[in-house]
Amino acid sequence: MVGPFCFVLEVEGLVARKFKVCIIRTSSIGDVVLSSACLSMANNLGVDIVWLGKDPALPLLQAAHPNHKFFDFKDLEPRHAFDRIITEHGRLDGVLDLQMNIRSRLFMRTASRLGIPTASVDKFHFLRMLEVAKGWVRHRNIKKQEFEPNDQSFFQYKAMLNAFEGLLIRLGMDQLNTTRAKLESYPNLNLLRESRFSSHWLNDLKFGTWLAVAPGAAHDTKRCPTEVWIEMLTQIKKQQTSNAPLGLLMLCGVSERSLTVSLTDKLNWNGPVLNLAGKLTLIESAHALSQSACLLTNDSGLLHIAEAVDTPVAAVFGPTSEEFGFPPWKKNSIVASSQIGCRPCSKHGSLPCRFNDKLCYYGIDVVRLSDFATHNVSNKLTIGSVT
Repeated sequence: MVGPFCFVLEVEGLVARKFKVCIIRTSSIGDVVLSSACLSMANNLGVDIVWLGKDPALPLLQAAHPNHKFFDFKDLEPRHAFDRIITEHGRLDGVLDLQMNIRSRLFMRTASRLGIPTASVDKFHFLRMLEVAKGWVRHRNIKKQEFEPNDQSFFQYKAMLNAFEGLLIRLGMDQLNTTRAKLESYPNLNLLRESRFSSHWLNDLKFGTWLAVAPGAAHDTKRCPTEVWIEMLTQIKKQQTSNAPLGLLMLCGVSERSLTVSLTDKLNWNGPVLNLAGKLTLIESAHALSQSACLLTNDSGLLHIAEAVDTPVAAVFGPTSEEFGFPPWKKNSIVASSQIGCRPCSKHGSLPCRFNDKLCYYGIDVVRLSDFATHNVSNKLTIGSVT
């Protein structure tokens, strides 16, 4: 029995077999981490999962949820992948498509032909495109309405859980059990914190207090300008009152390492700086974030990894919109953005700024972000002194 809401069905004195569900989610990194909420729900209900994914996010989920099966979907045709799953892992009771691309839909079609129930997540494509259209119509003449998390009817991970629940009910699970389990399920990589892991940089992070900074993102337009980062971090540096210097942990991908080098060179930070940008795997990044007081980041995958290991996040959103369902979801995290009318200018933040000035970043509340970081650093120092 796994979790507080484990589903058990007794038939003529015998306990029914567990359900086994295949979930497809291959990219992007942040979306994959958010979809780990379905693994948490499966744990609560005692459902076995066969997960179809890809590197680099697949090993991250596998390390955090070793009780489930994980399968690389990269090089196989949908039909061959299905045959191999059946051969290696046995029958499937249902298939849940969280990816919604051509290959995943072909896989779903194969499952349907074999009589296996299927379900897919609602990604609200039309609503997202409508928000983009509104940004183009508003231009910069009309102020965008300020985003309030309480006004948001869904987070994307909740949409995934709703799709999972719908499939489980079709398979015969009691809706009361699934709903209770869903309410207790969140993106979760916490088992990584308990795993045995050692490195020289992790030993460094276990001493002192560290502020994680991730200035990178998938697209250049989603990267907050260096001068805004410098203003933010300078405010944090001025607010430090402890005799113990605050460490700065720099994280991002290999191609973005130059961003962190430029930032630290211009910042003149008065504490230790550990630049691990481009040097860590996703699993190592999760371990590093778990040791940090909080994370300051753009709209990127590290945002969701940090929250999944219980590290508070302050996320800066520029051309993308919080209403798309991907802002920080934890109550002790915050999101900062401007109310400039042209936001969002594209669905994924990949299009160049049509005004060539990234003005959306210069309207964010830098003081609010620095206050957030200072508060979490103080909390970390207090907890450390008590322990």
